[in-house]
Amino acid sequence: MAALSTASSLQSFSELLAWVRPALEATPTARLLSLSLPLPRLDPLAAWGVLGSSRDRHYYQERPATQEAIVAVGPAALLELNGPQRFQQAQTFINACLAQGLRLQAEGATLGPSFCCSFSFFEDVAGTAPAAPATVFLPRWQVRCQADRTVLTASFAIADRESYRQRLEEVWQVYQHLRAIAQQPFQLPPLRPNRWLEQQSSDPQSFRAGVETVLAEIAAGRLHKGVLARCLEAIAEFAIVPEGVLDRLRQRFADCAIFSCGDGRGSVFLGATPERLAAVEAGQLVTEALAGSAPRGETIAADQALGQALQANPKELQEHQLVAQFIRQTLQELGLEPHLSDRPQLRRLSNIQHLHTPIAAPLPAALPLLDVVAQLHPTPAVAGLPKQAAEQAIRRLEPFERSLYAAPVGWVDDQGNGEFLVGIRSASIQGNRVRLCAGAGIVPGSQPDQELVEVDLKLQAMLGALI
Repeated sequence: MAALSTASSLQSFSELLAWVRPALEATPTARLLSLSLPLPRLDPLAAWGVLGSSRDRHYYQERPATQEAIVAVGPAALLELNGPQRFQQAQTFINACLAQGLRLQAEGATLGPSFCCSFSFFEDVAGTAPAAPATVFLPRWQVRCQADRTVLTASFAIADRESYRQRLEEVWQVYQHLRAIAQQPFQLPPLRPNRWLEQQSSDPQSFRAGVETVLAEIAAGRLHKGVLARCLEAIAEFAIVPEGVLDRLRQRFADCAIFSCGDGRGSVFLGATPERLAAVEAGQLVTEALAGSAPRGETIAADQALGQALQANPKELQEHQLVAQFIRQTLQELGLEPHLSDRPQLRRLSNIQHLHTPIAAPLPAALPLLDVVAQLHPTPAVAGLPKQAAEQAIRRLEPFERSLYAAPVGWVDDQGNGEFLVGIRSASIQGNRVRLCAGAGIVPGSQPDQELVEVDLKLQAMLGALI
């Protein structure tokens, strides 16, 4: 994507027009224009209220602990696809958009356009699944926030050399609106009190039987680890407001990544995931092994005791080590040199604690983040090992379609930076109906009743944040 920048801030629409016109004339082959303008710091949910709503196709991600966020609304370019080459085809689409794009970057607006992606757990999904196996779009509107900067990026197709003025007028109006709300405290409008009318979860006995089957597969040497999930479906009295859910999630789970994907047709997939699949910043790849869990204690002493027991538990350590070894080996097969510690740390969340091993590696510019994501997904933390056998067990034993649950969602920008999350601690919402999934890792020593308790703990934590 060709990039040009201005040396001074823009004070009026006429200055914006005078800046854009010669840049377009100088690049007659451009078919997409991305225009980035600096903003004061503002709440990402406030920005979303200006750019659109959860009814639009969107991608939202926020890390409250580090004040990082991206709000992307509406497609300037869109691709939905399926099949075994979906990650590579998504990258080809991104490359094509960049090749025909022109990026204009005002002074201080150094966070450029991003492509937002969601991939289902499996490369194909049942016809009734709400999400396509792969979706990638260049957002029409995007606000990206980092601790020291906030940037609006507007992207649109250039149909001809005369039609862009109307688009620029709209950009300038949105820009001024965002600048105005940045000066005001933000609070969501009061939400209508809501309640659950009905809740129905998948049969607990079937889940226990599935755990026993996986343990038998492990004993027979066909699996080293399996992951099974349960599903809970609920109906609320009134439609659930995704913006309100995200606000609650970021308050309750500030140490997680809050996310939302909307297809623009009424389905929203959102959550608060503790797990990052992979991220790239300035040529450095960061990923992690997150597997093995225990509850939090009611007192500091009890919490520390539970954490120490987790770090000494052979079953939990084995489950964690399988994930860490898989990631190390996968990155090495990609020609990378991963760095990780031999002993896992503790990752403490509000209602659960996990064994956690950070992993980093330099990433060559020639290797796109999506290539890494394609090889890492699904990790043993959400599928099992060996990968193919574990996926077959999931399809055979889980009586529902995973769709986006435990699958990669994220973004990548025009510089190759980006982040993909694992879509766990999540819910699919359509009006007043929701579906939640949560899973547990099965290794030698797993007890069906204990795995059921762990899964239900995860389900209830998410259910309590929805209304």
